Amino acid sequence: MRLLNATSVTLFNNLNQAICVGTHSIEHQTILLIFNVW
Repeated sequence: MRLLNATSVTLFNNLNQAICVGTHSIEHQTILLIFNVW
């Protein structure tokens, strides 16, 4: 059970990190688009 929990936590952290990186990239692209428009 502990092994399962550790695996779940690791997967959750990886997913959370991927979402953060993805969101960060989208924010940068949006900022670049705004600057290109101006």
